[in-house]
Amino acid sequence: MYRILLFCFLLISQIAWAAESHYRLEAYGSITRQEWNQGSPFNTDNKILEVPDWIDTLEFRPDLQFALTENKSFTLRSRHFLRYTQTETENPNHLHELIKGDSDLTDAFFSSGWSDAISTTMGLQNYQWGPAEIFSPSNVFFHFQNDQRSFFYKEKGHVLARMNWTPDPNSAKWSVVALYEPIHNKTKVWMADEEFKPKSAIKVEYQFDNPANSVALIGGQGEEERGYWGEYFNWSPAEGYSFYIDAKHQKGRTNYVPQKNGLGFYDLVKSDNQNIYTLAVAGFRWERRVDFRQEFVYNQMGYSENEWRLAKQSALTLSPNILTNADRFKSPGLEFRTQVYSYSSIRIPDLGSSQNTTISARWLSSLVMNTGALQLDVENNWNDSTVLSAEFIQFTGSKSNEFRIVADQQISLGFRWTY
Repeated sequence: MYRILLFCFLLISQIAWAAESHYRLEAYGSITRQEWNQGSPFNTDNKILEVPDWIDTLEFRPDLQFALTENKSFTLRSRHFLRYTQTETENPNHLHELIKGDSDLTDAFFSSGWSDAISTTMGLQNYQWGPAEIFSPSNVFFHFQNDQRSFFYKEKGHVLARMNWTPDPNSAKWSVVALYEPIHNKTKVWMADEEFKPKSAIKVEYQFDNPANSVALIGGQGEEERGYWGEYFNWSPAEGYSFYIDAKHQKGRTNYVPQKNGLGFYDLVKSDNQNIYTLAVAGFRWERRVDFRQEFVYNQMGYSENEWRLAKQSALTLSPNILTNADRFKSPGLEFRTQVYSYSSIRIPDLGSSQNTTISARWLSSLVMNTGALQLDVENNWNDSTVLSAEFIQFTGSKSNEFRIVADQQISLGFRWTY
């Protein structure tokens, strides 16, 4: 924590004297109550996963932007938080309390405009694209996170070298973006037993006369240094209505799959299948008084119902590789565990006599395993600087299936204060 604070101080002191600066501070506070799944075969008596019953957080997110010259700027964002957890385990009952403070650098990048057509951004940054709400398959740098739609979620940037090129700045219909991620951002690698490997992408987008209509092609190097290609488009036949698809294709599965070993057990290993696999989101959006989306996720690399059963079996059956299998079952290298999902969301703003309340609901369900997660949110703009939030998540389906393995439900109350 202190090394990050020292780095921030030294960096700011070196550039602040010659720059026009803009400063913003956000403070977040939350109280969360979780109900862990007492019937989960992976977490008997809560002694394996140690899911906290209570989580209290206080977090500060300073945001500093420096205009070094007319066409060059530097942005620095960090997180500094204090976290209290209370965890109860059973047989015998034991209550464990922990207070932890930490800091993290989430964004630190230089932006340069070299001409009307070319600009670059170098450093730790969050750069995402795509028309879908649930996630963008064609973006190999950022992965789907279960809590990414939470009021309190903050995505840490990746170390990217990015160049934007607009061949005709006057019309700006064509745009080309080249990205390269040479080193890791020091977060946990999303796939078990794997190390970070560089990724790259080139994205070519065309925007039609109606700016709501666009199409893009993407290609590059993704997981396991394997080539991929993708595309997305957004089409709006009438104001307030749109249809869209975002997809990625690659040769072979890069995730762990269940395979029988010589002892008759199942282990999670890399597949040698070299077929073409697709990960895609297709959706519809209606945006008027109410903002409604219906999306479907097709994950060809995901587990079938039988593969899910065998993968789960490999993590539960006592065998020489049970610890490795359990770790790979937890982080198999899949955006989604199974093959087909439905995602529905609705957002209703400007409610109440002061029109300062927003209600939203999101429902993500696996159409293979009949399990899902329902999230309800209420946000109230209490005043110009403070937003109050209440969030409820209910996990449904079998106690040993995808969404309900860890917890049954979660309730959070919180605030955001901006200065």
